[in-house]
Amino acid sequence: MARPALPTILLDKTCDIYTEGAGGDWATVAQADLPCRLGIVSAKGAGSAPERAELTAIRRLVWGPDYDMPERCQVEVDGVRYNPVPGSFAAPTWPGSGAVVYRSCDLVRAE
Repeated sequence: MARPALPTILLDKTCDIYTEGAGGDWATVAQADLPCRLGIVSAKGAGSAPERAELTAIRRLVWGPDYDMPERCQVEVDGVRYNPVPGSFAAPTWPGSGAVVYRSCDLVRAE
């Protein structure tokens, strides 16, 4: 069974992925113009104002199945740089074939 493609309307932005260079800067482009979607994480489950503020600062990035993003990188969307949250990467698979359907991770704004 073939893997279904993500609808193009879902991936409404592009991002650039940067890896750390020899000098410690984040200027080496690992992937340019990666189609993606940047979403906001729901703060419904937060019990306090600080918890809500922390959750609303997190973004969820979704992209296609073909690019395996390194956990240690920086992601630039619309001129804003983000750092992936280690351990938040997901790659759900299609039942039966085991093919990755899409990839995602949480992001926090880079300082």
